[in-house]
Amino acid sequence: MIPFDCDAFSRQVLYTLLQQVCEISLDHNQQLEVDGIVANQFQPRVRLPPQLLEEMLAEKLPALETKLSSSIKIRESHQHCKPLVFMDSQHKIIREFRNLHYELQSN
Repeated sequence: MIPFDCDAFSRQVLYTLLQQVCEISLDHNQQLEVDGIVANQFQPRVRLPPQLLEEMLAEKLPALETKLSSSIKIRESHQHCKPLVFMDSQHKIIREFRNLHYELQSN
């Protein structure tokens, strides 16, 4: 699984990484594959992130359906050295991570 911040720089890095995974797969480990690309720090109201994901799907890249939003709560949990699930088990980002887990389990 590859996390993907929805911006142009991350897109270029993603292509480089995918090329490297392909090379490693061919040369060293034929079972190596990308299970999916998960949109991280996703902001649906901004024009670029949905556009980038549409382009990735058009290119047949394995973008996962689940998208992870940006959340200040994650940073706060890091600051408190406490997993967010223990701070706020019903937070939106926790639900998104659960959805990601279920999506990965079903693939």
